[in-house]
Amino acid sequence: MQKLEKFIPLQKALADFGNNDTSRAVAIRAVAENSWFTPGEVVASLRAIAADMLSPHALEQWLACYPQLPVASPRSVLVFMAGNIPAVGFADLLCVLAAGHRAVVKYSSRDTALMEYVVSLLSEEFDVKVYDPTTDTPDALLAMG
Repeated sequence: MQKLEKFIPLQKALADFGNNDTSRAVAIRAVAENSWFTPGEVVASLRAIAADMLSPHALEQWLACYPQLPVASPRSVLVFMAGNIPAVGFADLLCVLAAGHRAVVKYSSRDTALMEYVVSLLSEEFDVKVYDPTTDTPDALLAMG
């Protein structure tokens, strides 16, 4: 499935998270934003996303349960992200993108660094933008936490 290939660059980057200066700086910023996070948890969370959610096998298995995807009429979906676990908002974002919708994200103030990093990697392949309340009028809303 061609759409799954779009997740490969993100999967590779997250599998290597913490092994380069850029990702280490993101981890330090994430810990500064949320004192409940530790550097080890941040690295482990992003590597787990790579291994457990973004591996081609995991994506194929998950999406096989939804043969109607991607949707015929994509919508603009605003994703309000939680910030209680490192990169916890990614699961919601993945659902929106895998369904074929356009994502508009509202970062949690407690997990902005990690999700900005993830979105920057995704935006090369997917239609993802940061929410602007003055101009954005999404078709749907997804909020967890």
